Amino acid sequence: MDKEINIPTLYSVLLLLTCAYLARFIGKIQTKISKPIARKWISLQWIFIFLALDEALQIHELLIIPDLEPFLPPLLRVFWIIPYTIFVIFLLGYFKSLMLNLPNRIRYLTLFSGFIYISGALGVEAFGNFLVHTEAIRLNSVIYGLITTMEEAMEMFGLVIFIYTLLHYIVDYQKQKVKINLRITSRRCVDN
Repeated sequence: MDKEINIPTLYSVLLLLTCAYLARFIGKIQTKISKPIARKWISLQWIFIFLALDEALQIHELLIIPDLEPFLPPLLRVFWIIPYTIFVIFLLGYFKSLMLNLPNRIRYLTLFSGFIYISGALGVEAFGNFLVHTEAIRLNSVIYGLITTMEEAMEMFGLVIFIYTLLHYIVDYQKQKVKINLRITSRRCVDN
């Protein structure tokens, strides 16, 4: 799970793009009701697109600067955690009006899903790297593997909860119909 280009990464990217699509869908509906709130939903779409690109292309890894490591405490040696944490704090302020505009159930589920996602992405990541940098565990040990699995699982779980929340909001509060078509076919080769 710690490797970036694998099946769990692809799954996470698809989850993030699903969140982006649903945020865009809600934003289009909200345009008829409140343009400022609609703009927040569209902004959320772009944030999820960026997160999907970041997950797929490892953009955050570019912010790991080995020359800074001696000057940082072990908890922050993975430097990308600092700007991303600042960005999360900024986003909490930016999306406050959107959150206050949501029905209580949707607001709480959104906050819960965000807490789970961010706890995994930033919190567990920082904790695992802290243990590695203080030499409490080895980088490729079983314990490190369990920590990274927990980190990725929390990120995925947070995204799944958020997708559920967005679908619940679309269907129950915006009274939109969601139609999902799944078609399973098999192809059989017939020799002539």
